[in-house]
Amino acid sequence: MDYVALGHWHGFGKVGKHENVYYAGSTERTSLNDKRNSKGFVLISLEEALHVEYKEITIRPIKTYEIDCEDYENAVASLHPKSTSSLPLTAHVNDTKEALVEVKLTNLTPLQSIDIQTRDIKNLFSEALHVSIKREFKQISGEATLNDIEALSLEDYFLEHIKEGSKPEEFERLKSKIQELFVSYEEVSDDTL
Repeated sequence: MDYVALGHWHGFGKVGKHENVYYAGSTERTSLNDKRNSKGFVLISLEEALHVEYKEITIRPIKTYEIDCEDYENAVASLHPKSTSSLPLTAHVNDTKEALVEVKLTNLTPLQSIDIQTRDIKNLFSEALHVSIKREFKQISGEATLNDIEALSLEDYFLEHIKEGSKPEEFERLKSKIQELFVSYEEVSDDTL
């Protein structure tokens, strides 16, 4: 064969010691893990000899933002350097039009995680093509780990944790919301199969 074009691998490249075998790559990022790879297409000439020329193309950017939840309001405000009290926050997000956006919520507590809605974060980047949100929870010393839990269900354990860390009226407000989330999870995730 003069040329073998392989697929599935998302980056362009020659395959090992074979002079005529290449992965074509993709012309668009297929995930946030693909952010290091350039994207393009291959121009192949088979006239006298095989000539493979990679043509890089400009594609939509990947933007990464971090929101430190220990100071959530100020962290959100810092995403918007020209922020003023008279304009909504979404008016100040720059350079995210058609971008792939990754937002990391760091130093997050379980109570904050319940109150910070995914759609509210996504609304901050309303012009982005896609917004991915990662939640990184704050580690508290002395906190029980999953290995310490034997008889409690995850729902009961989580409710107990929220009860210990909140005022009674706040716990009552959150309890039904938590229970609804667990019910909706059970409806879409049958892990007994």
